[in-house]
Amino acid sequence: MIRAKAAAALTVAIACMLGAAALSAAASPGSPSIVKGACTSTDGSGACSRCEVALRHDLELPETGSLIGACPRMAPGRYGLAVAVPVKLVPPSANSGADSGPTFFQIHASLTARTRDGRGSESDLLPVAAPASWSWWKPSGAAIDRDDVLELERGTAVQVSFRLDDAQYYLPNQTQGDAHHDGKLLVNPGTVIRLTRLPALAAKAKTPSEPDLSDSTVAKITPGRTRKAQVEALLGKPSHEAKHGDEEHPANDVWDYRGHDFGVHVEFDSHDVVAIIAKIPDDSRSAAARVATPPPASAKP
Repeated sequence: MIRAKAAAALTVAIACMLGAAALSAAASPGSPSIVKGACTSTDGSGACSRCEVALRHDLELPETGSLIGACPRMAPGRYGLAVAVPVKLVPPSANSGADSGPTFFQIHASLTARTRDGRGSESDLLPVAAPASWSWWKPSGAAIDRDDVLELERGTAVQVSFRLDDAQYYLPNQTQGDAHHDGKLLVNPGTVIRLTRLPALAAKAKTPSEPDLSDSTVAKITPGRTRKAQVEALLGKPSHEAKHGDEEHPANDVWDYRGHDFGVHVEFDSHDVVAIIAKIPDDSRSAAARVATPPPASAKP
């Protein structure tokens, strides 16, 4: 029976060992062997990449304090941690609620996870959070679950602690009022923890770097000599592209680049050679431009 405000801690430790998976039984007298830890998948090196901890039959809390499952050493990588603890609170027969309508059940649950490396150093895998309240109406119970993503190093041991507190129910057909704390709290059979290595993340696409619009770089562009491909190699892709021309002159490409508080304006001729380049501050409507020197006029015979 559960006394008022009694706390039951269900702790499942996934220990990474150099050896085969082991079966661990609860150590308290009369407790059944209900926890099995197993490595269900390995990587190419033989290191465990998926570990499951399962209950083989009902576990009554708080008489059983901790459960331990052992797995081979864990392979490094990103892991999905899936916790699903099926709980059921069974009122005594005198308060079954069968004649007074549905019964409202409530419990507080919290989950923590820690890692231990080969040197025995421990650290938190999950941020410590306040207990969350879970409630349900069905007498069959509810699954208290949580999913997280963890990053593990090779040979790391992981301990997942699932804590259940203040199991209570309300009669008849109420969600508040006098709470009853005399129910039997059961954890149903099944896999309660899965630790599964996730596929490697795809390499992120390289984002375009900021253009180098420094004076020294812009000075390397010489009107009348520097070609369009050379400008792109120096400054990168332009922020804006346009065509510029009129009735007498063909439409040629115009490239504009944006700096922090200025712009760089580049005009090309019909041969894709820089004709004009100017660095224009945002607070100015004009700036000195460097212009290609026109070829000398042909001498008349």
